[in-house]
Amino acid sequence: MQSLGINIGSSSIKVVLLEDTSIRWKTIDAHEGNFIQTLKNVLIESVYRRNPLAGTGTEGRYLAEHE
Repeated sequence: MQSLGINIGSSSIKVVLLEDTSIRWKTIDAHEGNFIQTLKNVLIESVYRRNPLAGTGTEGRYLAEHE
């Protein structure tokens, strides 16, 4: 089973992708106050290209506007 962990701190975003108990991928990116755009970039460029993701909910439409 795969799990995605996201931590948004005061200065950086940390993301880890686990497969069972092994780390498959991880990153730490400084967000410089723009954590939403930084998280979008991490998910699109680093995670989505490796593993398709899906989001649901009415507010997800704002996160889909990445281009």
